[in-house]
Amino acid sequence: MSSSMVKRYFAALYVALFALLFAACNGKEVQTANADVAAESTPFPVYNIPSPDTAFYACKVHVRCSDEGVSVSSLPRGVALEKNGKVALLRSQAKGVEYIIGGSAGDASLAIVSEFSPLVTLDGLSLTARGRNALEISSEEVIFVRSAGESRVSDVAGGDKAGSQSAAIKLMGRAMLCGGALTVEAGRRSAIFCTDTLFLADTQLAVEAAPNNALLSNNSIILSSGSVAAISGKDVVKCKNGNFVMSGGLLALSSLNDKADAIQADNVYISGGNVSVAVSGAASDGIKAKNSLCISGGNVAVAATGGALFNAKKSDYSSASCLKSDAVIEISGGCCSFVSDGDGAKGISCDSVLVVSGGILKVVTKGGDMLHPVDLNAHSSSKGIKCDGDIFFSGGDIEVVVLGEGERSEGIEAKRQMNIGGGTKLYVFAYDDALNAAGVTISGGWVYAYSVANDAVDSNGILEMTGGTVVADGSFAPEQGVDVDDFSAFTIGGGTLFSVGGSMGPFPALPMGVKNSVPVAVWSGLDAAKGSLVSLTEPDGKVLFAYKMPRSMENASVLVASSAIRKGCEYSFALSHAMKEAEYAGNGLYNGGRVSDAVKTAYFRAGGYIDCVAGDGSVTEVEPGKGMPRGMMPPPPPPFMGDSAMMDGAFPPPPFMGDSAMMDGAFPPPPPFMGDSAMMDNAFPPPPPPHVRKVKSEYGIGCLPNHDAR
Repeated sequence: MSSSMVKRYFAALYVALFALLFAACNGKEVQTANADVAAESTPFPVYNIPSPDTAFYACKVHVRCSDEGVSVSSLPRGVALEKNGKVALLRSQAKGVEYIIGGSAGDASLAIVSEFSPLVTLDGLSLTARGRNALEISSEEVIFVRSAGESRVSDVAGGDKAGSQSAAIKLMGRAMLCGGALTVEAGRRSAIFCTDTLFLADTQLAVEAAPNNALLSNNSIILSSGSVAAISGKDVVKCKNGNFVMSGGLLALSSLNDKADAIQADNVYISGGNVSVAVSGAASDGIKAKNSLCISGGNVAVAATGGALFNAKKSDYSSASCLKSDAVIEISGGCCSFVSDGDGAKGISCDSVLVVSGGILKVVTKGGDMLHPVDLNAHSSSKGIKCDGDIFFSGGDIEVVVLGEGERSEGIEAKRQMNIGGGTKLYVFAYDDALNAAGVTISGGWVYAYSVANDAVDSNGILEMTGGTVVADGSFAPEQGVDVDDFSAFTIGGGTLFSVGGSMGPFPALPMGVKNSVPVAVWSGLDAAKGSLVSLTEPDGKVLFAYKMPRSMENASVLVASSAIRKGCEYSFALSHAMKEAEYAGNGLYNGGRVSDAVKTAYFRAGGYIDCVAGDGSVTEVEPGKGMPRGMMPPPPPPFMGDSAMMDGAFPPPPFMGDSAMMDGAFPPPPPFMGDSAMMDNAFPPPPPPHVRKVKSEYGIGCLPNHDAR
């Protein structure tokens, strides 16, 4: 693949991914962290970025590469040249030496071994080595490499010494790429291999191809400015025993093979710059960390289009993810956009603790379940966010959309506790449970949870709410808006909850915890058409809360919990076609105004506890902590589902979300005039592969909700 083709590929990839990313951010101000729900932040490492003092390098050695071999100018004291055919070695014990390398060679190689820090300037160099590393530099001090023009270095597999051929450019020691435009192509293993920490600043680096890694470091890789565009057969950027740290610049990475990650390191820290990643292999992750994965700023767009791979030894599947950590993931700022397309794939997968305290986060998954035809215990499900430990939401604008129709295709799953605090704006749309956790605590924020075929909020332990606003829209019985296994573990001590869906009995899950202090009103046995309004009105007829039904439901249940409900006052539930003078709160929820064209009304006097209004208009008062009255929990009657198991309007998403400007063109193909763009030259070096274009054009992140009204 030619250099110009590679530049076009990465320019198209970069533009396409960032069209998606900017649509996701939609011009919103990125929020900073809010510590309402506590989780200790991970400190970012601090590195002293080396910088060459050009005045120090007063001694110049000019090196010329040609098809005849390597020649050098006169050598200063302390510098010696050794030659063996087309292989040249410069040994130096001198300080302040700059090696200026130019010319063109189709089969030559150069090695520099310097006791002191060398400055290597590639002066329009075109160097290819066959069966050897093309350029190898070694020093006990920092190695500086820059390009004075457009330079190209490559290696080709072959020769009797191919076993020692590890990279087109091999840097032995701490090294820094510090300027100019450089294209690298590897024919046997990696493009650039550094045995210690590799720094990149102000360099426009393009890696056209590498059978192994584009950038490989035995320690860390630090990107502070400049641009890196790379494609490789295995992990594109890999830190064997160190960190990947990015504070600025542009990064565009692509990998096509199975089990090949775009970025892999012990820890990943991104605090600035623009990142665009596309991985299409099965079980491939966009960004993967063995320990901490932290994003505090910048723009990060990842598309993972691969599916899952079956592991016969473990009798399980390995799935693809946009973001993956074996330990902790923390997002405290920036704008992040993650799209996964394969069966079993995840947007975010975390093995320990996930913390989101700020920024804008958009996740879309499209795949379904991956089921083994023989091994019934082996499966992998597509999920927006999956965490094997605790999840803490304490800020940020978070949107999770799961479009796959697998029975385990959940929006956000926490194997332990899910904690939602003030400053959080959370929208989740999923086929299965929108939110599922071993326990859920909500102390603030705004939450909208919608499930196509299951519970909107499903807690397998406690569900405790002390603040915030939650709208939970669940599916038909026996699924619910809010599902809690043990009603005594369900407590509402503050905030507002509006839940709609089916139920497992005559009424939905009720907050029966002894600490419950917020009045609750329930209306069951409701038949509501798509687009109708379900309202709770105050004694003077003013609407307290109303919700526009995004789908038709029969025998539905509505639960409203709010401190605005006052004991002894007359209230009414109403089903209507319209409202007057209502204030839109967001995601189908309204405040104020008055009911217009009521179809059905049910009146009751608030008892101060839980008032359950049945379909026939009878009212039962339930006192939290006292247990359910006799006969309240008979087996649920089978719901009338009509001619469709999903009913009208259950899928796709609610209509009031569908007019977003981000629906159309969120992921357009690169415009044709990109070939003349300044970004094409020396920055981002194939139009994106067809599968990448398909992922972006079919569905744009952010097109379901409209957060502006929130």
